[in-house]
Amino acid sequence: MSVGEQAVMAAQPPGAETLSFQAADVTGTHCATVSDVQRALPAGAVAQSLASMWSLPQNVPWSLRNDSTGAFLEDDVPIGQQVGSEAEARLTVTPRTHLG
Repeated sequence: MSVGEQAVMAAQPPGAETLSFQAADVTGTHCATVSDVQRALPAGAVAQSLASMWSLPQNVPWSLRNDSTGAFLEDDVPIGQQVGSEAEARLTVTPRTHLG
């Protein structure tokens, strides 16, 4: 499954540097191999695009968590800088909550 179909990722220039990764939602209901994602896209835009693709609630701010480190990706930083060159990166789409 390619996230490139989503509006935020559709306009990829030819030869753009892309990455692929495994993604799931926090409940494990939705899982996909995501490919052709521009490394320069902000991680928050990728999270919102996946949430939209999976028909998750759009009134929730979604973030990505790296399963191998447990760290949340920074929404405004390009996903390629945060995932690096991990060939088998696994990310989870998680609602962003601010407690306290």
